[in-house]
Amino acid sequence: MANLLEKARVLLVSPHVSHRSGLRKTLTDLGVNNRMIEVASDFATAKDCLSKEPVNIIISDDEIGKG
Repeated sequence: MANLLEKARVLLVSPHVSHRSGLRKTLTDLGVNNRMIEVASDFATAKDCLSKEPVNIIISDDEIGKG
């Protein structure tokens, strides 16, 4: 599984810094390359990230607001 994750691009979306940093650590522990993880604190930033480069996995909080 780590082999699949090391090439995955991931977008983490949460207004909570502690959630984003904890999830980033978990993902890197699972084999995701830290440079392949994008983070966003709200919907608008997440939408901007997605417009620049596609991702394979999105992990999102349910309180990101509307964009």
